[in-house]
Amino acid sequence: MKQSLLCLPLASNLIGASRGCLQGVNRMLSTGIKLDKNLFTSGILAERTAAYVQDQFPLRDVLVNLKSDVQILLGEGVDSGVCLGKEGYLFKKFEDYREETFLYNLEVVKSIRQKLGGKLHVLAVPSASLVLEDNLPDYLSAEREKETFDLLSASLEKGGGYIDLLHLFDSHKKEPVYFKTDHHWTQYGAYLAYAEMMHSYGVKPVELTEVA
Repeated sequence: MKQSLLCLPLASNLIGASRGCLQGVNRMLSTGIKLDKNLFTSGILAERTAAYVQDQFPLRDVLVNLKSDVQILLGEGVDSGVCLGKEGYLFKKFEDYREETFLYNLEVVKSIRQKLGGKLHVLAVPSASLVLEDNLPDYLSAEREKETFDLLSASLEKGGGYIDLLHLFDSHKKEPVYFKTDHHWTQYGAYLAYAEMMHSYGVKPVELTEVA
């Protein structure tokens, strides 16, 4: 019985047509086992076979969606630390870090700025989790990330040339500053950052209507 169940995916791969892409997967799927002179070198055959079977597994898309739904219900996020928030926003869980490394890097930045005579400007970009905190799922907190950003701000703003976008973005959070399903800022968010940076240089930024 066990052997029969294990053979089902293989039989499906042999009989069914291979799919080249899958909705929701940001890459091309493996459509076969590439035959070349390197096939029987250490681990290559097993690696290519595993990739093919995984990508062409029967009902793969159904099972992936089911896994995501279960993770959301359990409060574990969608996939790879990405969580579904309110109004359809996706947020990345904050990954903790080694504090000594973080503090060391801060000192390096301050040292470089000092050597440049204070001419170094630092643009600190907040994540969507900090700006759109009201849209976070109930099980996800941005407290740790906020503490880190506050430490960054307090350490760098003393020397001048520090550009803090958090308050700026917070005042525009009802506008499309971040993409809903991506951690990057939108064109509008990028323009706000650009304009703030130009102001820090004492330069008048180009109007948004001229670049849109």
